Amino acid sequence: MLPSHLLMWPDMLLYFGPLRHLDRRVNGAAVLMVGLYRPLQLQLAGTALPCRAVVVPAGVAHAVDAQGGVLAKLFVERDSELYGRFVQRFTWRTGQCALPLHDPVLIDTLTALYEEAPSKEQTRQTLLALMPAADDATDAGRLTPVFELLRQEGDVNHALAQAASLVHLSPSRMAHLFRAETGMSYRGFRIWKRLLLAAEYMQRTDCLTRAAVDAGFADASHFSNCYKRYIGASPAQVFRSLQRFER
Repeated sequence: MLPSHLLMWPDMLLYFGPLRHLDRRVNGAAVLMVGLYRPLQLQLAGTALPCRAVVVPAGVAHAVDAQGGVLAKLFVERDSELYGRFVQRFTWRTGQCALPLHDPVLIDTLTALYEEAPSKEQTRQTLLALMPAADDATDAGRLTPVFELLRQEGDVNHALAQAASLVHLSPSRMAHLFRAETGMSYRGFRIWKRLLLAAEYMQRTDCLTRAAVDAGFADASHFSNCYKRYIGASPAQVFRSLQRFER
């Protein structure tokens, strides 16, 4: 079986794997997906889009079929400085559901990262080289305190009203601004961050139930259901297949 890799940084996550099909899901971060050896098939609201590479913004419901090949997925977090570089490199229109790409260099670069498996730091530098520094940094603006709260206390169920008070907004105005800035509801984004936190704990403990509870999920079943909703596969399927996992 072809190997699977998962590399995590605070601002991005890189996955390589031969997962054949990922069910309908809504990612909490913008994602670049590349079929390394053959086209993938993206499914959007009943429409099938074959392509070798595509960017899907956060909050867009989609499914993907790697069609027996290896899929590369690069997630870049909205609350990171790197997001501005990602958006400048892969620019999509407001409301656009997917951005198909024809970029042989991009495909070759990610294929080499998969086949050669350089160090985590070398991998990061290669990815950064694909995204030159942004002319104007995309900053989190008014939502910065909220993002910081979710980063620091991801295992706590901070209510929308509490988050809104940090930025001196009403809960309704906060909900509107949050979706406009991230593509996600506040609750959905909070769950996404918690999924990433659980993945970090998995790397430390190698115990799905403990990682789920420590990250703030009620139990392993709650974690698994959320993982399927936002990632499109079961966590056991993903984590047990990993030959390389670094954070």
